[in-house]
Amino acid sequence: MNKSSPDQNKKIQTLDTCQLIIVGDSIVGKTSILVQYTENKFNDNTISTAGIDYYIKTENLNGTPVQIKIWDTAGQERYQSQTNSFFKNSEGVILVYDVTNPETFDNLKNWLNSINSNTKDSNLKKIIIGNKIDLKREVSKDEAESFAKQHNVGYFETSAKLNKNIADSIRFLAQEVINTPEYKIRKEQKDRIKLGETNPKPKPKDDSKCCK
Repeated sequence: MNKSSPDQNKKIQTLDTCQLIIVGDSIVGKTSILVQYTENKFNDNTISTAGIDYYIKTENLNGTPVQIKIWDTAGQERYQSQTNSFFKNSEGVILVYDVTNPETFDNLKNWLNSINSNTKDSNLKKIIIGNKIDLKREVSKDEAESFAKQHNVGYFETSAKLNKNIADSIRFLAQEVINTPEYKIRKEQKDRIKLGETNPKPKPKDDSKCCK
C-alpha cells in the first residue's frame, strides 16, 4: 500500500479524485500491475492480497491533477463478499485475466456478473486487461477482443514485468470515468461542499413593504 505523510494527505484531499477497483482471479497479477503503476517496480514473488488493499497515484487528466485511488482485491472466493461491497463505491472497474491461463479468461463472465449484481450504475466504466503477455499465451488476442467488444468494454494487453501498457490502460479508464456526466455532477457537488455552499444562507427578508 502506498503511504503518504500528513502534509501529503492534506494536499491529496484537495485534488479531484477517481476511485477504481481491480478484480480478477488470484493468480492474474493484479497487485503486480498496481505496484508497477505506482512504484515502477516488479517483484516475481508478490504475495497474494488478503482482503482489500489500495494504491494511489496522481495523474494529469484534462489539464487537471487527479488522485487515482485503486482498490486491490483478493481473487479467492472466500473474499468475494468483501470485494462485492466495494463495487458500490467504485467509479470504474479493471478486470484482469492471465493470457497464459484460459480458466482466468473464462471466469471474467463471473466477475462481470458480480459487478452487475452489486452496483446500480449500468454505465459503470470498465476495461479488461490481459496480463502476462511476456509469457507464452493460451488465450488469443482475437478471442479476448471479441469478448470485450461483446460486453462493450475497452481491452488492453499488458506485462507487469516489462511495464508494458500498464499506465496507458489505467489512465484510459480514469479518463473515461471523469468524462462521464455522473462524475461531473459528483465533482460539482464536492466542490460546493469544499466552498461551504451545501447550506446557502437564506436571503434576508425584505420588510420595506410591510405595513406598520
